[in-house]
Amino acid sequence: MDLDYLLSVSGNEMTQIMADLQRLYCRLLTFPMVTVAAANGHIYAAGALLYYIIMNNSKGFFCFPEIKLKFSFPAALLELAKARMAKRGQRAVLVLGRRYGGQEAHAAGLVDECVHRPS
Repeated sequence: MDLDYLLSVSGNEMTQIMADLQRLYCRLLTFPMVTVAAANGHIYAAGALLYYIIMNNSKGFFCFPEIKLKFSFPAALLELAKARMAKRGQRAVLVLGRRYGGQEAHAAGLVDECVHRPS
């Protein structure tokens, strides 16, 4: 998602975007197949929960900037986080807004695999 765009929309547009995202999250929670992403850089916000994540250890961060931006989490996002992330990593990333590198994110159970790929 484009943060600059989200910060520029009206209240009504934001309400519609959040409603659309909630529908997407609900569909993903019940989707019968695995989705996969190989992340070559940052893994931020809602996109961090939509995949089986293989993260590049040599660059990029995993985080939810909503905390620092004072955005609230939609209920569906929290349910998706509970379903997709290991419990040991949830508090620091969802409540405290901690940013993780690849190996840390893997150790915390936030990404599924961490591989080394030179930049």
